[in-house]
Amino acid sequence: MVLRVHRQQKLAIETALKETVCCITGPPGTGKTTVACSIIEKLVRLERYKHLLIIAETNLAIDNIARTLRNKEFIVRVGTQEGIARDLYEISLEGQVNRIATMDERSMIIKDKTGKEQRNTELYLEVLEKSTVIPRNLCFCCDRLLAKLRFDFVLVDEASVTKETTLLCSIVHGCKHLVMIGDSMQLSPFVIQSHGYITEESRDLPDVSYLSNTLFHRLNRCNGVPCITLDTQYRMHPELLKFPSLEFYDNQLLSHESVKCFPHFVFKWPDWTKPICFINSTGYEKSIGSSYNNDDEAIVVNNVIETLLRVSDKDVDGFSKIYEGRIEALSIKQITILTFYQGQVKCIKDKLKARGVRVNTVDGYQGCENDVIVVSTVRSNKQGTLGFSNDRSRLNVLFTRARFGLIVVGNSETLKKSEIWTRWFHTYNAPIISSQEFSMVSVTQPEFTRKYEKPHTKSVSGKKTKQKIHFRH
Repeated sequence: MVLRVHRQQKLAIETALKETVCCITGPPGTGKTTVACSIIEKLVRLERYKHLLIIAETNLAIDNIARTLRNKEFIVRVGTQEGIARDLYEISLEGQVNRIATMDERSMIIKDKTGKEQRNTELYLEVLEKSTVIPRNLCFCCDRLLAKLRFDFVLVDEASVTKETTLLCSIVHGCKHLVMIGDSMQLSPFVIQSHGYITEESRDLPDVSYLSNTLFHRLNRCNGVPCITLDTQYRMHPELLKFPSLEFYDNQLLSHESVKCFPHFVFKWPDWTKPICFINSTGYEKSIGSSYNNDDEAIVVNNVIETLLRVSDKDVDGFSKIYEGRIEALSIKQITILTFYQGQVKCIKDKLKARGVRVNTVDGYQGCENDVIVVSTVRSNKQGTLGFSNDRSRLNVLFTRARFGLIVVGNSETLKKSEIWTRWFHTYNAPIISSQEFSMVSVTQPEFTRKYEKPHTKSVSGKKTKQKIHFRH
């Protein structure tokens, strides 16, 4: 498979192949995985190195790369069976060793001199020696089998969340060529202090900020290290990109032509031109240990999901007469609910009637995306204390997960005490509606007539007019 790359991606690939150390900054949706796989494919064709090591902090990132390269004979995915996606078992180390053992009637498990069972190291090394590309999670950076191999080339995905201490284990085995791909504006490494995990109160302590600094950040500040930034995104609706580009990337991000033609869902956004909605919820937060939840928001989120999924074929036909382009009804798989706290994840799952909708924290969803994202901001108090809901890196991740639509549930008065949230409201001029008003925008409401207004269109005389369309069940 030949991966299609565009102007800035091509420059990043050429620089990575030419320079011994290179940093590639990839804002959300700019094709970091495509660039990584293209670099690997070219190096394999050039036969420059015997073994190429690909590492990342999460299994998700490694699986994405392995999945793109899965049809290649040169790849073996290293990791535990639990950590590797099921569809990648055939190219996993265990899967390939099992296949060879079955064909050659050799045992994967042997006994040592004391009679203790252990894996057949010779068989595993045989598979690794024949493999050119070895993707693995950083948890296996000190694997004894991999320590027997020499890796002249190392590619680090998710470099902005990779701690220096774990990265060192991967580059001490003869690394001569290092490529790091990440985004400094998204989440930093997850650090554990002596007294436990980072909390809102402890995250700014000096020892945490020091450990959160990465080699990727340091190299980006070095004058002698070439750093390329990918500037075109292929993921989200251009309106969804507007605020992240302004707030986090100096308004330098562009949208590719492919994302300018997006499907319309059987749902009327408050502003026809912007797939963004804010639903006000005034219920107060509750402190649950070191986390928070908000029962009222969880109920509103459940109502939102029910509204989005309450669609019939008749609704699709009706909307086809209103909108130009592709019309779709939303499925459960196309919706993800995100929040900033584990306590709220549990609260939403307890109240959610539509089983199968994914619920996750913002931290746990970095690197993922979906068609429609529903957000529960949780924090609601008179003091205007927002905690993680006001963290810039988390907000960057949050605002860049949706492809076609973003629905935010929160207390507008609390959020507007934050400068960044105030700028978000101002950028989109987002109307603040209630949960009841939101449910009325669903065309599935019986005996309800709504007036839809398309954007200004030119009449025969050349003057701008509004086209009003009535739709009745």
